[in-house]
Amino acid sequence: MTNTNEVPEGDSLEKELSFEDQVALANTLLEVVNERNGFIDRQGGFDDFAQVGQYMDGMRESYDEAERMVMQAREEFDRRVPDKETFITKLKSIGGQERLVSLISTMFTR
Repeated sequence: MTNTNEVPEGDSLEKELSFEDQVALANTLLEVVNERNGFIDRQGGFDDFAQVGQYMDGMRESYDEAERMVMQAREEFDRRVPDKETFITKLKSIGGQERLVSLISTMFTR
């Protein structure tokens, strides 16, 4: 017999996000990706960072933190925006969101 008083776990408790909230999550993801990429650029690019920069005091830890922030934002967007194709279509329709469209398309669609 099923207990009808059970509370659903995790994601099923979250309400569907408005398009504006989905855009906010996408912007957060774009921001942390840009911060991580900027960090690498300031080190002379990924090759220079991989060969030299990561061995300097605190540099690897800083990169790992930036990467953790990207992964966290990516996982949240992926979890909370179930229909990426529809999201991308809406973004394209409003215009001026090319960087978001490119990022989401690259990360989440084939």
